[in-house]
This record gives sequence, C-alpha cells and structure tokens, in this order.
Amino acid sequence: MIRHRDGASPAPPPSSENGSCNRSVPAGSRVLFVDNDPGLHGVMDHIFKKSGVRGLHAYDGHEALNLVSAEPPDLIISDIVMPTMDGWELCRNLKSDPETAMLPVLILTARGSLHDKIRAFDIGADEYVTKPFQPEEIAARIRAMIRLKRIRSQLENAEQVIFAFARAVEAKDAYTAGHTERVSSYAVATGMLLGLGAEVAAQLYRGGILHDIGKIGVPDSILNKPGKLTPEEFAIVKRHPIIGENICRGMKTLKPVLKIIRHHHEKLDGSGYPDGIAGGAIGMPSRIMAVCDVYDALTSTRSYRGAMSRADAMTILDEGVAAGYWDGNVVTCLRDVVEREQAPVHHAHQES
Repeated sequence: MIRHRDGASPAPPPSSENGSCNRSVPAGSRVLFVDNDPGLHGVMDHIFKKSGVRGLHAYDGHEALNLVSAEPPDLIISDIVMPTMDGWELCRNLKSDPETAMLPVLILTARGSLHDKIRAFDIGADEYVTKPFQPEEIAARIRAMIRLKRIRSQLENAEQVIFAFARAVEAKDAYTAGHTERVSSYAVATGMLLGLGAEVAAQLYRGGILHDIGKIGVPDSILNKPGKLTPEEFAIVKRHPIIGENICRGMKTLKPVLKIIRHHHEKLDGSGYPDGIAGGAIGMPSRIMAVCDVYDALTSTRSYRGAMSRADAMTILDEGVAAGYWDGNVVTCLRDVVEREQAPVHHAHQES
C-alpha cells in the first residue's frame, strides 16, 4: 500500500468492473494533479485512465502554474502541503487571475479540519476531499467537475458572441467608437472606489459593454443624424434599453446585468427612461452606469459639436446632482477616477 508524506494512505485503485465510467467525460479532457508524493501520482494515473481523462502532473505550485499556462487543463486536483508554493497559494493565484478564475480546483489533502475547509472555499476552491480517499469517489468528482466546467465554457462562449454583437452595433457609427469600453472602465473603477466589490465590478464591466446593444433596433438614419432629434425620433431611441434587455434576457449568466441595461438612462427624480423610476428603485450599478455614460458622452466629439473638457463635463454632472438627476457619491467617485486617469479625451460619438 502506498503511504504518502502526511501519513494518510489512499484506498486501492478502482476495479475494472465499471469500465463504462468514462462515458460522460468529454473527449480530450485533461486533469492536472499537483502533489509532491511520487507514489500518489501513480495511483492518480490509474484513476485518470479509468475516468477517460488525460493526466498532467506537477510536484509543486510553481510547476503547476507553468503547466496551466502552457496547456490549460479542465480541472486541477491539488494537495495543500508542498514545497516552494503550497496549495493555498496555488489556488489563490489561479482564482485571482481572470484567465484561470473559472478553472475548477479540487483540494485533496489529509488536512480535514473545518478551519482548513473554510479557508479553502474562501480562497476559491470548488471541492475539498480528505485523504485517505476512495478512488471511485475521486473518479466521480472528476467527471462531475469536468462536465460543469464544459457547461460553463459553453456559456462563456455564448456570452462572448453577445459581446461581439454589442461591439459590432457600436462599430456601425464612428461617433460611438470605443464608447462601451470607456464606459465599462469608468464604471468598474467608480464601483471599486465606492467599495462595491469584485462581483459588482464584473456586473459593471458586462453592463458597460452591453448597455447600448439595443441600438440595433434603432434605424441608422436616427443614430447617425447630425443634429437634434425630433420628439418622434427620440421616442424611438428611448426604446433601446428595453430592446437591449430583451436581447440579453435569454442568457442566465447575464441576468445580473439586465437592470443595468434597462435602467442606464433612468434619473433619481424619475425623469429618465424607459420606465421613469426614481430614487431607491434605481440600483447602485445602474446609477453608476448612468453617470459614466453621460460623462463619456460629454467628453466625446459629436457630429454637431466638439468634446467638452473634463472640468466642464464634471460641472454639468454636479448640476445634475443638484437637480436631483444623479447620485452625488457616484459623481464624486467618478471625479476621483478621472483625475487619477488623466487620459486624453479625443473620443468621438453621438449621445442619444
């Protein structure tokens, strides 16, 4: 029986009675096992073979990160106690990097205290199994976690299609070039200053990219009109938040940003559109998006006027706060973001 360094002994390799256990694993799946016990790698190789996956092997966190960079796996199974870089730091590195944050991590360790389990989940681990373990259980978890990872990847791919569509809508008009990226950037930075956290920051990024996607339903003759819109034309433009929400509604992953898309033209006094909601009915992410959208419009060139200076744009936003349109805390934080950024504002787009 193999005994690894922390004294725990793995259960015997799985029998061959269930030879069909790999039927539900997507072809080409890869699992990276990270542990400095050479003998345990042999046991895991047997499990990988029975599970129908390709095994990759590393003996510490640094080696694992290099392998992830060179050949991203579908799942990482890692011990905690290792030289050079332990499992805690490995997991923290993976989950803090946007490129690998969605990569599932299963902690496999002899440390079974509640404190260790809570710590693992707090830094982003997806599963926690203690040694000694049953190979059948590990094989089952491998299959389940890989299936979930592939589903997430499919959702991410579909989401990227929506993002590409949003950028294509923006690219139809030279006056909107770069608008969504800038609004996203302003909104994320403002939200972080307000202390809203990473989850809301992610919503603000997505909402910024997608907030004008509904303009696909607005005729180009109106979007590109080099002058003031008629009341009838503006009524058509005012439908774009609803159209955008309907476009994104079918994706569950975008559910958290639907209100941002629909409410980014609402004002605190109820004079905005499309719903005319007011005060507390407008969530903080939507308040942030509204202010950042207006700021980028004011500091961008339109077909009928040049871009305003930062100072003039902030003055108009301050006037909007006094009039009851905007959240004063949001405007204050955006001012800090802009002053820190000090980036050129030679943008070009037409506000609608």
